[in-house]
Amino acid sequence: MINLPQMKLGIVAVSRYCFPISLSEQRRKAVVESCTSQYIEIIELQTVM
Repeated sequence: MINLPQMKLGIVAVSRYCFPISLSEQRRKAVVESCTSQYIEIIELQTVM
């Protein structure tokens, strides 16, 4: 029996005061689309920090 944790790749958007939140969301969406086009499994979290 192999005891390895199951891990998944996730992504969140981070926004600072000098950038609008919508820009961070657009960039996150672009990264997710790029990953899925290359068959990389990724989970997009709708959180903006």
